[in-house]
Amino acid sequence: MSRPPSMLPSVGLHPLVAVVVGVWCSLEGTAATDTQLAAFDTARVPDLTSFLNATLLGADSGAIVVSSPTSPVTNVVTLQITNTAPLPLYRGKKLWTTNAAIGTVRFTYCNRVSLNCLTCDCCQDCGNEETAWNIVGSIHTPMYSEWNIAGSGSTDPDPTWYLRPADTNIDILGTGKDASVAFDFSHVVSFTAPGATALHLSLRGFPFNETTTYPPAQLTVLIPKVMKTPVRDGGLLP
Repeated sequence: MSRPPSMLPSVGLHPLVAVVVGVWCSLEGTAATDTQLAAFDTARVPDLTSFLNATLLGADSGAIVVSSPTSPVTNVVTLQITNTAPLPLYRGKKLWTTNAAIGTVRFTYCNRVSLNCLTCDCCQDCGNEETAWNIVGSIHTPMYSEWNIAGSGSTDPDPTWYLRPADTNIDILGTGKDASVAFDFSHVVSFTAPGATALHLSLRGFPFNETTTYPPAQLTVLIPKVMKTPVRDGGLLP
């Protein structure tokens, strides 16, 4: 099975927005709570889900557009990860060292039309336009980002993207303007039924200091799926 390259530009594609399950915060972040401050003031390694907010950016009412092979619609999923803690997530005094990815992104896949999946991940069961192997991961604003994203390896059974901070990224996720990083997933075509699906962000090996990592964590983002609204004579149909 041939797979597409992991990095391609996304131009003129359909953006989306979604809501987060379990962790809520505005895009600008929220004020640190007493619990958050206490967690950072102790030697105990806190739970990453107490500080990380995962949201999908866009302006289309929280949904991707599902379509048909005769009239496919291409979407872009933009995932933003934000540190809402009062301090950078990396608490060490020396630069962290790891050669491995500290985060992975997957969607919910299926091999046939389903209410709950984003798209299919098996080329022999779907048209080439729809397969999840066509989805491309990239940095949302590469000139301002100190992160890297790589596509699936040869041993991955499903499309997976690997997130890793750049070697010069001291804080990993800092505060203020350095608190967020965003990733684009382009070439998303879904011939599935309307409903909802999910993006899964898994974090493992995320450095806390020079010798310790945060406990493994997972955040799930719900993605509503809707049919494209028909247009007639320049106006939306009722």
